[in-house]
Amino acid sequence: MKEPSMKDHKRLLLIDDDPNLILLVKDYLEFRGYEVNTAENGREALEILEQDIPDMIICDVMMPEMDGYTFVEQVRQNERTSWIPVLFLSAKGQSAVRVKGLNKG
Repeated sequence: MKEPSMKDHKRLLLIDDDPNLILLVKDYLEFRGYEVNTAENGREALEILEQDIPDMIICDVMMPEMDGYTFVEQVRQNERTSWIPVLFLSAKGQSAVRVKGLNKG
């Protein structure tokens, strides 16, 4: 069986203000073969995106400085990043929250 090379690794950007959750999710994803870059909030994530474009973004909804919705709006407005798939993490399960996330792109 072929060992995956570094270029086979998918790069993810994980954004959450909870350091324990970041460690848990990052460890799990790296164990599964993903290369994971992390940020504590939307502003820090936008700075990372200026230098590195991931294959996918995993983002908390409720964060200080810039929430996940505002972050995604900024990502979608930038031609370099508008195509990146985004998966929201949220403790909120209400339908209205899900619809708002879908409407943000």
